[in-house]
Amino acid sequence: MTEDRHADTAQMAEQYQHLLLEGNRDAATRLVMEALDGGLSISRLYLEVFQHTQHRIGDLWQANRISVAMEHYCTAATQLIMASIFPRIMGDGSANRTVVGCCANTEIHELGIRMVCDFFEMENWTTQFLGSGMPNDDVVSFLDRHNADVLCISCTTTYNTRRVKELIDAVRSTFGHKAPPVMVGGRPFTMAPDLVSAVGADAWAPDALQAVKVGKDLTQ
Repeated sequence: MTEDRHADTAQMAEQYQHLLLEGNRDAATRLVMEALDGGLSISRLYLEVFQHTQHRIGDLWQANRISVAMEHYCTAATQLIMASIFPRIMGDGSANRTVVGCCANTEIHELGIRMVCDFFEMENWTTQFLGSGMPNDDVVSFLDRHNADVLCISCTTTYNTRRVKELIDAVRSTFGHKAPPVMVGGRPFTMAPDLVSAVGADAWAPDALQAVKVGKDLTQ
């Protein structure tokens, strides 16, 4: 990636964030669609525009510069746009691998794990996105029915890491040595890598692109 091309997406991210904070979802959608039609890859859109914007929106909320309502609006708008472009990334399952993605039980921020599943989709994995608010028993049952090769769990707040451990413990106690490898991700693990082993995960990834690479390593 050249410096000029990176500057283009940096400028786009600024514009995208501005439009969302103005409450102009329609214009933000047009911005994205025009960029894609102009040749911007979906992977760069996700990492350099969506992910960058979400991090900044989160920082603004933590600094009390925007309300919870505005943070939710921006996130929901990005999720809607992602859903509208999903047909462009839909894979064919030819990788013969299945990934299940979910949030820790009480974790409500699901955009990150949605991105992870979409990146696996682009690599032709079968993706099963469960989202947020999933009871541990239901996740375990789902894994049993769908023969998952990898379980990805997202967590954005430190106090929810104990919920990650509870889910991993439930998976391990149910499946024993047949349990799928577990990958975790989210801000707590980025800030404190020791948490990965503390919750019992097999691996972690800092973003969706790296998650696919780690997933491939875990299933070799």
